Amino acid sequence: MGWVECKPRQWLEDQRRDGDVNFVCEADGRWRYLPGEQAARAWGMGSIVRVADENNPVLVDNLRMLDDFLVDDVLEVPAPERSRIVDTVSSARWLLIRDLCAMQVNVDHLYTLIARGDLYVPLETSRLSEPWMTHVYRDEECARAHQAILASENSQRVLDINVVELTPGSRLVWDGRPLQI
Repeated sequence: MGWVECKPRQWLEDQRRDGDVNFVCEADGRWRYLPGEQAARAWGMGSIVRVADENNPVLVDNLRMLDDFLVDDVLEVPAPERSRIVDTVSSARWLLIRDLCAMQVNVDHLYTLIARGDLYVPLETSRLSEPWMTHVYRDEECARAHQAILASENSQRVLDINVVELTPGSRLVWDGRPLQI
């Protein structure tokens, strides 16, 4: 256990330039906050400085959106509504958030189910703030299956282009028929 202090890289660089001895940049580029480390040690904990650009911005945005749904006293999703939403996603295996909302799904109920792990969204790569692009899955396995399907569809779209030399006497097949130029 310990404290994590997130700072913008430029702010840390400014502190170093201004002579602040509390923030130290190690040879490996890792930053330290010496008073924080000392206070943490007194409690038997650790302390690290994390540069803000090391954080996944998609995950950070999603956690900000879900923070109200990650607390213990969040409103419960009524059992019939929970069953309806989970069953709808389960039968389809994946649906866009936009499509679920079009089915009169209460978005607060949906986010509660995502936050509690009853439904799955890859929070590191899909933005909850983009409901027209973000899929909700029954579970992580369905998300992997969906990604595999998308990858196979994309690989089939690759054009098979053959170069034909257009010189007298060259042979080629056009529409299944052998031809000679």
